[in-house]
Amino acid sequence: MAPVAVHPLPSPPINLVSGPTKSLFTCPPAVLPSMTSQAIPAPSTSARPTERPNSELSSRSKFQFDDMEEALAAFGRGEFLVVMDDESRENEGDLIIAASQCSTQKMAWMIRHTSGFICIAVPGERLQELDIPMMVTENQDPKGTAYTITVDYKHGTTTGISAHDRALTARALAHAPIPAPPSPVPDTSSPCAPVQEASSPVPDTPNPPSTSAL
Repeated sequence: MAPVAVHPLPSPPINLVSGPTKSLFTCPPAVLPSMTSQAIPAPSTSARPTERPNSELSSRSKFQFDDMEEALAAFGRGEFLVVMDDESRENEGDLIIAASQCSTQKMAWMIRHTSGFICIAVPGERLQELDIPMMVTENQDPKGTAYTITVDYKHGTTTGISAHDRALTARALAHAPIPAPPSPVPDTSSPCAPVQEASSPVPDTPNPPSTSAL
């Protein structure tokens, strides 16, 4: 019932430390940290994208790409981007946003307007830091999509399925400081499972788009 962490590089996946997920996230077995959801920074803006009537939208004679600098600046402001794939490959668009800027409202908008898996693109070093292993040790997916196990943030969440819980998990994965975990405590949260909302941001994604990316 949780976002899927995704290594942003194609297979072969990196070798990760096996064992329980550290500190912040549920995936049995796990340890309970002395860290609360208040430690996760809130996004600078929580507003969902403005939806205007079709009559107010400017007409285009053909599809146009935005300037790269403008797109990166918008991404830094916490705005959504649609990253297009090549027509000869999968011919899809991935809806992405900076995980650190993903509010409940933005996550709800993403869920409403997309399909597939909600995924978080996570650097390999961050996955190692959190002890989040790959979903399978031998990836037999023909496209080699580098999924990890699914995770939920442990504090301030319930089932992990709500837009609030998913947004908080995304921001937690993007939040760098990790406290030293205390003694292991048996995990009382539900086992993690994939969410059917958006696809992976890595190459050769198997599902229709939209993703939350770091």
